[in-house]
Amino acid sequence: MGSDQTRPNGGRLRVSSASVGDCVTVSVEGAVDHLSSFQLAGALTSALTGDVQWIKVDLQQVEFCDCSGLNVLLGARERALEAGAGFRVTEPVSAVVARLFDMTGTGSLLLGQTAA
Repeated sequence: MGSDQTRPNGGRLRVSSASVGDCVTVSVEGAVDHLSSFQLAGALTSALTGDVQWIKVDLQQVEFCDCSGLNVLLGARERALEAGAGFRVTEPVSAVVARLFDMTGTGSLLLGQTAA
């Protein structure tokens, strides 16, 4: 599953998912903002279907991420835990994501081995 969205500012978001056993990895490339965060939200919601035990999110190729993207990640983490699945952002993350997590204090929630 993958999708692209071109925005007026030339930004582009690409989200893809891959399943191995009971783990789904969602990979994200480009800019996650208020115009594109719905794509990430949709992919993470889709990842929770079936017998998924883990959702991992790869943000190594993210060039920009604002609070819209952060809210999507935090909401997906909460839904995964409520469903009995684990959730984590895999490391390493891009420099902009690392800075966002550091500035907001959310790294410990999203980067750790979060299991239900």
